[in-house]
Parts: sequence; C-alpha cells; structure tokens
Amino acid sequence: MFVYLAMIDSPDDQTKFERIYKQYRYLMLHVAKQILQNHHDAEDAVHQAFVSIIENLEKISVPFERFILYVGQQSSYKNLAI
Repeated sequence: MFVYLAMIDSPDDQTKFERIYKQYRYLMLHVAKQILQNHHDAEDAVHQAFVSIIENLEKISVPFERFILYVGQQSSYKNLAI
C-alpha cells in the first residue's frame, strides 16, 4: 500500500484511499479471480484498478462501492482481452 500512498500528495486523499483499499481490496481480488481464473492476472488487474482509482480519487465520494467494483471489473476484463 505504501507505493500507492506515495502516488498521492494530499494527506486527506491518502486517508481516503487507505479506507478504500482496506475495505475493497479482497472483494476486488475475488471478483477479478472469478473473471480471469488466474490469481496472478487478478492481482495485476486489481493493481491497475487501484492506480485508476488514485487517478480519479477527487471524483470519488460516498457511496462509492459501485464505482470501485466497476473499476475492478473493467480492469479485469481488459486483462482478459490481452
């Protein structure tokens, strides 16, 4: 997680991301594994999803669960197409 936090300047945004990461990382990994049927590809997809979340952090507000899951799914489907 430290790599992700290093990408974020604002302490408030770091706190926001940390909450998102802790709450959704396992769910996102589970969804990615269901789509990709491969643990390593799923980890890559989740990593890409978290980078995308960081890039769009200012757009995320509560409730954001659907957005988080959508980003995770889209990242997984992109990896599936490769």
